[in-house]
Amino acid sequence: MYTPFLFATMRKNADCKEGLPCFRIEKGKGLLGSQQKAAMLIAAEITQREHPVLGLATGSTPIGAYQVLRELYQEGRLDFSAVRTVNLDEYRGLAPEDSHSYRYFMNQELFQHVNIPMENTAVPQRSSGRRE
Repeated sequence: MYTPFLFATMRKNADCKEGLPCFRIEKGKGLLGSQQKAAMLIAAEITQREHPVLGLATGSTPIGAYQVLRELYQEGRLDFSAVRTVNLDEYRGLAPEDSHSYRYFMNQELFQHVNIPMENTAVPQRSSGRRE
């Protein structure tokens, strides 16, 4: 069972479903604060929806948010088993196992560290030379 916990809030009344963890968002300063805030918003989405679907970004900006999500999972505060994800980008001509591909990035930064089923993660496949 995932234990409820609180994070300081930006709003006075958080709408939390009974029996589910309640994530409240703290006003952060700078990039680290923004990444923590983003992670808490994602965590709230995961815990408040029965079948959450997340649109995820790649690149250096979300790395801190993914680190917080990994930590929440490792602490037993998040369950990714019902989560579905969508990434919109991939480099054309790169195989998923290429260290420069977005699939590889998402595997390294988030997917392989949490209990999300790989079949629930959608990253475009652009390894063929044909245009899609």
